[in-house]
Amino acid sequence: MRVFSRRYCLPKFIFIVICLFLLTNIWAVRFLYFTTTMVRGQKVTINLVMEGNSEKKTQNPLSAKHDISRMYPAFSYNFHLTSSNNLERASGVFDLPNMIVTDRIFLQSKTKVKMVNNKTLKILLYFYDKTMTDEKFQRSQCSVKNCRFVRKPRDYETADAVLFKDIPEHLKRPVSKPGQLWVYYQLESPVHTRRLPEKSVFNWTATYRPDSTVEAPYGKFGERIFHRKMKLRRNYAKGKTKNIAWFVSNCDNLNGRMKYVRELRKYIDVDIYGDCGNLTCDRDSVSCMRMLQREYRFYLAFENSNCRHYITEKFFKTFSYDVIPIVMGAPLKDYQSIAPTHSFIHVDQYNSPQSLARYLHQLSTDDSMYNKYFEWKKSYELIDTNFMCRLCVMLHTTDYVKTQYRNLTKWWREKTCLKPLRNRKEFWTKWTEKEL
Repeated sequence: MRVFSRRYCLPKFIFIVICLFLLTNIWAVRFLYFTTTMVRGQKVTINLVMEGNSEKKTQNPLSAKHDISRMYPAFSYNFHLTSSNNLERASGVFDLPNMIVTDRIFLQSKTKVKMVNNKTLKILLYFYDKTMTDEKFQRSQCSVKNCRFVRKPRDYETADAVLFKDIPEHLKRPVSKPGQLWVYYQLESPVHTRRLPEKSVFNWTATYRPDSTVEAPYGKFGERIFHRKMKLRRNYAKGKTKNIAWFVSNCDNLNGRMKYVRELRKYIDVDIYGDCGNLTCDRDSVSCMRMLQREYRFYLAFENSNCRHYITEKFFKTFSYDVIPIVMGAPLKDYQSIAPTHSFIHVDQYNSPQSLARYLHQLSTDDSMYNKYFEWKKSYELIDTNFMCRLCVMLHTTDYVKTQYRNLTKWWREKTCLKPLRNRKEFWTKWTEKEL
């Protein structure tokens, strides 16, 4: 009887100890979670060098770890720290899903930086953008703070880098700054931008395109930390009585979106707000957006031109409200590369507006099918791309060559946008394998 009791109690005791250990050690829980859920992940080694000196030995070098977890939190990390005379280096090997291994935004923000003489770089914004201010940058949690963003033209002679939206035809690099870096910053599509000169004067590009020197997308999705993952217990279709809403003020278009919507309205209700419709609602107001979320099932996030990777705030803002975006603009594969699976509907997935309307009616009458388009909320959320921080980090990166584009026009315009709609039998300019 005594032998049986020992054999029975020992495994039970070990089991209780393991449970207590896991419950009291969050790092162990995270380790087990990531090793079981990210089997397909690949290992990427990233080195971060942070400024430090003998007077700052008490500074926590792991602050970079928190920056990384905030930028893209859903990965395991294991930092190995070493010290030198004047630098504290944090190196990490991360288990990342396949989709993050080539994430240039993530990698750019965590590039190895070597501070030289503690120099502060001056970045001149040769345009007005109320969302880009030096105060905003200083308040950010950027790993490199040695940058100043300025706007006054008098700073042109002393600026280390200048961001232009249009061509500086009357400007030349200052004699005092022969190595001044010129960056072409553009968030509009090539269809609505000025033509660039054949001989480019720009070193870098900062656009929504992923092959830009510094990628500047309108938005980005990141995975939620596992212990914050949501449980969807609500019915997103509950209380909604209207089908499609569209806020639009630019009635002129080259991709046929107005023609498409006119045909779509023959088969399903589409309420048009703004200059192109008969309804009014200030889309910048909270009450208007609440009305959209409360009453409508779908929203048309149609771009004004069909260009590769041109996906604007029309798309990303929709995800702040509980409606399904129906998109037109970039090809389907570009949307799939940036958005969670089954989170939107692309017009190119259907042969005609009528076939799209038929599917939307099906979703409107089936709450289960409708709610599947919100499953992504369990694991993903919109995150800040930290453009100003990444630009500052890259300007301080000694390994980054200050190249110059030989023909920026070719890079910006060649084979990037579909031609205007000309065939009267077509309802929109649809992407084909030839254009892709």
